[in-house]
Amino acid sequence: MSLILALGAQNIFVIEAGMKKQNHLLVASVCSCCDMSLIFLGIVGTSTLYSVLPEFKIWIGMGGLIFLLFYALIKIKEAAFPPKLKIKSFETPSMKQSILIALGFSLLNPHVYLDTVVLIGGYAGKFSLLPDRFSFGAGASFFSIIWFFLLALSSGLLRGFLQSEKGLRFFSAAAGIILLILSYKLGADIMEW
Repeated sequence: MSLILALGAQNIFVIEAGMKKQNHLLVASVCSCCDMSLIFLGIVGTSTLYSVLPEFKIWIGMGGLIFLLFYALIKIKEAAFPPKLKIKSFETPSMKQSILIALGFSLLNPHVYLDTVVLIGGYAGKFSLLPDRFSFGAGASFFSIIWFFLLALSSGLLRGFLQSEKGLRFFSAAAGIILLILSYKLGADIMEW
């Protein structure tokens, strides 16, 4: 949840589409499908690789831990010094343009791969049975779908709050705290590995 909740480029794009009511449900659908596909790619690929090469799991886990701590510190810094979220006014893009832009934010963003394929897929490696990994992936995918549609549908209602310094501080602080907790848990898991 913390990786999906972190406000990155993909989430901000969904928020902007929702605030401008520009094919926002289509954008949420495309982002959800991309996340779901990448999560299951990670679960099948990354977690299987970890079961074959357990040492690789430790090294990737350490990389993930460093990333989580770094990203948590970025979010905490954003909470202290929030960036300005600028909502630009553009003409409403066509459905095709919305799909292509959503695919770009979903598939050309290295953080999406790190979050879904490497970290979520890697975390699934703690489950020894493939059905358990798929259950974990289904849960992460379901939350991703809920999150994108919640962003798309609610961002119009929360336009003023999300454009305020207080709103940005709240979301950044929440993401930072959750990422710190996740990094602590990942560190504890690495010690067990």
